[in-house]
Order: sequence, then structure tokens, then C-alpha cells
Amino acid sequence: MLIWYNPTQPIQSKSVAIFLDRDGVINQDSPEYIKNVSEFKIFDDVVPALKLATLEGYSLIITSNQSGLGRGIIKPRDFWEIHFYLVNFLKANGCPITAAFYCPHHPEDGCSCRKPRPGMLMAAAEMFNISLNRSFFIGDKLTDMEAARKAGCKGIFVVRKSNAYYSRSNRLIFRNLFDAISSLSK
Repeated sequence: MLIWYNPTQPIQSKSVAIFLDRDGVINQDSPEYIKNVSEFKIFDDVVPALKLATLEGYSLIITSNQSGLGRGIIKPRDFWEIHFYLVNFLKANGCPITAAFYCPHHPEDGCSCRKPRPGMLMAAAEMFNISLNRSFFIGDKLTDMEAARKAGCKGIFVVRKSNAYYSRSNRLIFRNLFDAISSLSK
């Protein structure tokens, strides 16, 4: 598991967090992987959504499977360049990230951090004293929702090509990140 944290971002006792998948939620995804900064396109609603989350008192934590690293498709230098581009962009726009947890492993490696396993969420909760049952995980895949369930936090789907509705599993689904975060007003 790769972990980055913001030493200047204060964490409250038993804080609440919004865990965010990266590709498909924060930025456009690609079946060929996001391999460098020129391929990294942040969705327009991300800054207003994360500003709102910050104003509501949520810590923002990225939790993302990045098997392109383990497969050798993404170079470590390019991966970290993308990461710091995102972190600096969000900080400059008033929505600093508290931490980021990445699973670099190949799906067949059987690690405990790759979603749908809850390893990244559990590590973040322990590291930052986060109340998982009061926190949310916003993702765009069933593996994200399964990791949320296993960790004990509430899963919210962002499916950018549909309207909001309740699925049979009683998960709320939104068409963008701003609508998802707007629904969480405390």
C-alpha cells in the first residue's frame, strides 16, 4: 500500500471522512490507464464538490486501486507526478486532501489493500482516528461499494451517465460528485 498524507491538514478527534475513489470519480478514467499528467483530466464538478465537503467538516481521503503500477504500465515517477498534480491543484482551489491511499498491486496478488477488500479504508481510519460508521465512500465501481460495506461506512455510487436513484441494494447513486456531496449536508 502506498500512503501519502498532508502534514499541514489537521485531523479532529474521531473525525468523519469522505473517501474518494480517483479514476472515474475525480478524473476521467481510461481502459488503457491514466499513465501521465497529460492524460489526467479532472471533472469540472470536483472543486465545487470538494469545497462543499471541506466546509461541511469532512476530511478528504483518496483510496484508489492503481494496478497499472504493479503491471508495469505506469512508471512510478509518472504516478507520483499525477498524484502531486492533483494534490496541488485541489489545495490551490481551496479543498486540500488529508491523505491518499493507493493499492499498486496486481488483482491476482491477493493483497489486503486492493478494493473490494477494505484495507485502505481501515488503515486510514486507524491512522487518522476516523469514525467509519459516520463516514462515506464515493466510488464508481461495485468494488468501491463492497469495500465501503466491509469497512462499515456508507457507499455512494457516482455514475456520471445516469440520474440519481436508489438501487435495489438501497445505495444512493448520483450522476456527478457535486450532487453526491450535496446530499450529505450534516
